[in-house]
Parts: sequence; C-alpha cells; structure tokens
Amino acid sequence: MQLKTIANDLLPVYETLKGEKVVFARELHEALFIFTRFNDWIQRNLISVGFTENVDFYSLLSKTSGRPSQDYVLTLDTAKHITMIQRNEVGMKIRQYFIDLEKNNRMQQPNSQAEMMLMFAEQFVNQEKELKLLKGSVDYANERIDNVTDIISLNPKDWRSDVNTLINSIAFKLGKDKSYQDVRKESYQLLEDRGKCDLSRRLQNLKRNMAFEGASKSRIEKTNKMDVIEHDKRLTEIYLAIIKDMAIKYQISIQGKVI
Repeated sequence: MQLKTIANDLLPVYETLKGEKVVFARELHEALFIFTRFNDWIQRNLISVGFTENVDFYSLLSKTSGRPSQDYVLTLDTAKHITMIQRNEVGMKIRQYFIDLEKNNRMQQPNSQAEMMLMFAEQFVNQEKELKLLKGSVDYANERIDNVTDIISLNPKDWRSDVNTLINSIAFKLGKDKSYQDVRKESYQLLEDRGKCDLSRRLQNLKRNMAFEGASKSRIEKTNKMDVIEHDKRLTEIYLAIIKDMAIKYQISIQGKVI
C-alpha cells in the first residue's frame, strides 16, 4: 500500500493512491496515550466491534528489526469512531483533528481549471522557497561542520541520558547566564514551537490516563515532560534534532567529540 503523509500534527494522517485518508492503528494507539497492550486494545475497539476488513480497515505486517508485528490501516471514519468511544479529552481532541483535516481539505479543492492552475503555481513557489531555505541551512551547516551526524550520535535506546548530559554541559558553559532549568525550559519551548504542541497539557492528559489505567500515585507524580516526549515518536525525533542544534550552537562536546 503506497501512502503519502498529508498531516502530521497530533499524529500522522496518510492518503492512498485512491485519495482515501487513513491512519495507522499503532500510531493512533500511541497518540491516545493508551497503556493497554496494543493487541488487546485493537481487539476490543476494532475486531470485536464489527468493522469490516478491506472496507473499514486493512491489516498488514509492519517491518521491524525482529519479528514482523501486526498493524492495521484505519479509514478516517473508523479512526474517528475509535477516538470517540475512548470517552476522554485526548480522544475527542484527536477526533476533532480528523474532522478539521477533512474540512480544510474540502475547502482547498479547486472549483475550476483556473483555480487548479493557481493552486499548482502556489505550490511550485512554496517548494522553491523551501528548497532555498534548505540549501541555505545545508551550506551553513557545511561551513560549521562536515558531518553533524558523526559528531553527535544520540543513542535511540538511551537518548534521555545523552540529552541530560548535553543540557548540563550547556548550562555549565553558560555559567551564571543560564541554569540547567533555563536550558531545559528553552529546549521545551523550542519543541512546542517546532512540534506545534502543548507539553503541559499533554502531561496532564498523560497523568489522567495513567490514573484511569490504575497507575500508582508515586509513578504518576514522577511522570514529567520527558515521559511525554518519549511516548510520542514524532516529538522524540523533533526534540533530538533540537538538542543537536543547541549543542552545535553552544559548541558542546559529547562522548569526547567537540562540535
């Protein structure tokens, strides 16, 4: 199944070659902050409900480093139904996200050949601007460093430790100008701006869902914004990129390599 990403705010939304909008069940499961095992959750909310395969959803095996895992591609209508029956604030927010996406898509559809040509022209101009910005960023990076990836290699399995090391190093270098909390706050603000998210609200939602799932009070109290970031693959990737940018900006070293 060939898909292209058409939205990537609360979670990715894709479009098939036939123009059908879909989401991956596992990505929806993560976005909803569901602590029930995916297989149990999907059985209760999709398989047992009576949705029809190849009509309401499509099953497939996800490629992983180990054994392939079962995943499902949900039509947007199916995804809206599942978010609604979660009966919580996160589910309703994601459902509204789907509705707004469909509404915006209908408004953007050209009504005439002239509008279609204008839309293509605007897309071309925007692509040219993006390419120029990208070229400028690449040129600047090449002036500073030959290969950023080789200099900073944040371990995906232990990235939180590397992030803490970098933030501590930045705060130490800035001395009296900024504390550890200031640097951490700056990184969170950059994430909210770039990722178009509200970490405080997501943290509240995460704690609320943990309580609903029966998590202990001490575990809930220890949960922080880093847990929110770690729970969302998209936010994790954006946050790691931000930390790398900050390390380059302040010329910080990690694992014995100086940027």
